[in-house]
Amino acid sequence: MLAPRSYTREDVVELQCHGSDICLQQVLHICLEAGARLAEPGEFTLRAFLNGRLDLAQAENVAQLISAKSVVAAETALAGIQGGLSSLVRSLRMQCIEMLAEIEARLDFDDEMPPLDTNLLISRINEMTQRVQQALETANRGQLLQSGLQVAIIGRPNVGKSSLLNAWSKVE
Repeated sequence: MLAPRSYTREDVVELQCHGSDICLQQVLHICLEAGARLAEPGEFTLRAFLNGRLDLAQAENVAQLISAKSVVAAETALAGIQGGLSSLVRSLRMQCIEMLAEIEARLDFDDEMPPLDTNLLISRINEMTQRVQQALETANRGQLLQSGLQVAIIGRPNVGKSSLLNAWSKVE
């Protein structure tokens, strides 16, 4: 695959062969003898990051996807790879730049501009603060999903421990 269409934005050769272990080992052996080398863990994602294919948040989510221990954790990581946090950061950055540009313009040309609507400015800042707070809460939930949660249900026999577990897991 020619750059920049590959995952790493570099020229890449991809080999496909029959799936038997013997075939795979022979093809791998021939490639290594010809001068190829095995990729280091995370190498392709590092190259994708260095070449601008992924930003840091997306690259971190690739690692989280690989180590996900549940479907929900994998879905959360996939959403991160697709740019959830990155788009939020870009949006907040643009809003900050717009507000900064207006404030700087007012330093030089205040007499030529309409009056500053401080309520609107405060409202924008509060909205941005709420979005950051929501992102932090989501990150905390994502961390819990990634690491998992260990719970012990203890009690006397036949008091409903299994029923409680089934209710929590939505399994009968």
